[in-house]
Amino acid sequence: GALALKVETARIAAEKAAEAIAAAERAASERNEAEKVAAEQFVRERDAERRAIEAERNRRDAMERDGLDRKRTEEAAIGLEEARSAVNSAKDDEGDARMERDEAERE
Repeated sequence: GALALKVETARIAAEKAAEAIAAAERAASERNEAEKVAAEQFVRERDAERRAIEAERNRRDAMERDGLDRKRTEEAAIGLEEARSAVNSAKDDEGDARMERDEAERE
């Protein structure tokens, strides 16, 4: 009887140990899965951060190009205005010269 009790107690202890080992293995597997998910999330966040930085850089570059384009457009408009002014001035000079010539011919 006592030996049978010891054998039964040992069998129950071995069963409980096997269950504890299985539970520990499940917990380790779940922890590994959670760590894998966390690592993947970290990579996604880092990639998103990198894309956000790149988008901001592109936005600043675009604003800079837009500013340069505006400046060039303004400079072109000023140049065009100066050219028109020069043409008008030349026409005025031509008109003045024609009037002087006409006056000189009359005299």
